[in-house]
Amino acid sequence: MLNAATILSAAARLSERETRMVCAERPVSLAGVEAASAALAARLLSLGVGPGATVALFCPNSLHFVAAYFAVMRVGAVAAPLNILLKRAQIAACLADCSPAVLVCGGFPDPAAPQLQEAWEGWRMAGNTPVFARITEEDGLPGGLAAEAGSPSETVSPVSGAISAHPTRPDDVCCVIYTSGTTGNPKGVELTHGNLFSLAYAFSRHMRVGPSDTVLAGMPLFSSFGQTATLCASLLAGASLVILPRYNGDAALDLIHRHRVTFFGGVPTMIHGVVHGALPDGVDPRALAAHWRLSFAGGAHAPAALLEGFRERFGIPIVHGYGLTETSAVSSFNPVAGPHKDATIGVPLWGVEMRVVDETMAPLPTGERGELVIRGPHVMKGYRNNPEANAAVFRGGWLHTGDIATVDDDGYVQLAGRLKEMILRGGQNVYPNDVEEVLQAHPAVSLAAVVGVPDERLGEEVAACVVLRAGEGSTPEALKAWCRERLPAFAYPRTVEIRESLPVGATGKILKREIVVRAGGAPGAAG
Repeated sequence: MLNAATILSAAARLSERETRMVCAERPVSLAGVEAASAALAARLLSLGVGPGATVALFCPNSLHFVAAYFAVMRVGAVAAPLNILLKRAQIAACLADCSPAVLVCGGFPDPAAPQLQEAWEGWRMAGNTPVFARITEEDGLPGGLAAEAGSPSETVSPVSGAISAHPTRPDDVCCVIYTSGTTGNPKGVELTHGNLFSLAYAFSRHMRVGPSDTVLAGMPLFSSFGQTATLCASLLAGASLVILPRYNGDAALDLIHRHRVTFFGGVPTMIHGVVHGALPDGVDPRALAAHWRLSFAGGAHAPAALLEGFRERFGIPIVHGYGLTETSAVSSFNPVAGPHKDATIGVPLWGVEMRVVDETMAPLPTGERGELVIRGPHVMKGYRNNPEANAAVFRGGWLHTGDIATVDDDGYVQLAGRLKEMILRGGQNVYPNDVEEVLQAHPAVSLAAVVGVPDERLGEEVAACVVLRAGEGSTPEALKAWCRERLPAFAYPRTVEIRESLPVGATGKILKREIVVRAGGAPGAAG
């Protein structure tokens, strides 16, 4: 048997500290969370949830999420955590794809988020018959399910008591995670119990996380990284966990300081948040190094200037890495002990193979750009209900990432951008990462996103949208000149727009598909 729910139960059994988890200033023992999760599992069984059934979760970062997530796996069912920032139509699309028997909601100030209630009502009116279940509170822990079947007045009576974990197999699906959709419509990624165990082990081993660590969970728990590399990896390693309900840089720094966090990281926009965040009065940023031993950046390209800014402010090591929902969140990272190559995404984690190949799947020589492909125990079982996408992504027995990369002589992988984001300007390939790296090296630039825009003569033209650092000033012409001095003539952006912010998804990734550059490129159009 290999059931991922035993990650929580084993951590509770082996924990030597009374408090191992903190959320919204509520300290709890893992034994308490495990008891609540076991009780929820028994109640799910009473609602007819059994092995292979799907349970959708709609919970913010909370104890409710943790208890419900492992409760679903405990009965052998499949957890489908939904992005709580989705709108009604998007939630309805996810429900239609995963067809849950029960939809669990909890951890919100109100009984349920309005957009969820609307989506569920619409889905039920279409002829579906799921059970809507709200997690109730008992003694400060999520302790029961108030279930409504068909209408708010029709209550399903739960049973009491706990149950043992169902004897699932390593290749049984335990969760469906919907991709962020940064390049298109979200897909349901099926991860197995074996995926979760192998990734949790590999990531905690690579980062040297152990019982003496206190990990800050800043990523949304509905994301793959939140579930596998934060929640499961921390519990498997015996670490303590501080859960941040909703991320911002100031709140993260406050928790890092007060709870003496030792390990924390996230996508580049989260690192940007702490680099520019405010600490409590009188706290020296470099004093955090007395307990904060390591940070990381992954999930999107992290500019070298951002990593350098982090080290300069805190004096703490930070490593850069890479992963996809399809690889259980993480595939590679720079080694903790070094050498650190900030321009790269490091080397493969334990059990992972990575190659750079051409269109025929032939491996490419060192330094030559091609598509990054991956295989190993962390790779998903497949996309739910999408055989055509599975056939395309698993060509040749490897997972095709859609990312363009190179490998150096030491085996470190460097990204150049996405195949679909690559800009073809007059027959020349322009890689957005290359241009973004140059822009973010400018002392006035905080964030940058480079996209291709239609051009009648060249096919595509290079455009950039930037956010300036607080208190800094620059102009589109000055930023174009900066790039012109540092990039080939075909690659520097002819259009630069200065903006207050860039669109980001729930996991902090910049959503390039939502960036619209004004016609004509004003201001700073042609050059």
